[in-house]
Amino acid sequence: MADAFDRREFLVAAAAAGIGLSLDPGRLSAAAAQRPPSPFAQEPRLFAAPPLETVRIGFVGVGHQGSSHVQNFLRIEGVEIRAVCDIVPEKAARIQQWLVEAGQPEPKAYTRGPEDFRRMCEEGGLDPVLTSTPWQPHAPACLAALRNG
Repeated sequence: MADAFDRREFLVAAAAAGIGLSLDPGRLSAAAAQRPPSPFAQEPRLFAAPPLETVRIGFVGVGHQGSSHVQNFLRIEGVEIRAVCDIVPEKAARIQQWLVEAGQPEPKAYTRGPEDFRRMCEEGGLDPVLTSTPWQPHAPACLAALRNG
């Protein structure tokens, strides 16, 4: 088929389009000028909050990706990992061990089943809740965190 692109041709065409757009920056700024202003730009206080000296974090899903996030947050000063939730108790126990070895307080583990994140959010006293789960429990865990502040 003469009309079909192969992957290499598609990448070349996409790169050429990107270069073409970058050569005419006025075109992009003109489009941005026509866009209606964000309602948040007029009222920046909507998202203002006093700084937290210590950020108390809860994690839902501490398998592969969640474990990586825990390791990253362990390096940040002012972060306290207060709670970990996973349907596999051994994964939560591993994270608890990492924190103790790093000189941090042991976080509470929530491992009573696939919806124990709800209990964590209700009683955790957490600031943010980070969710690293497959797509099915992801939204319910985020909504539970939002509903509990």
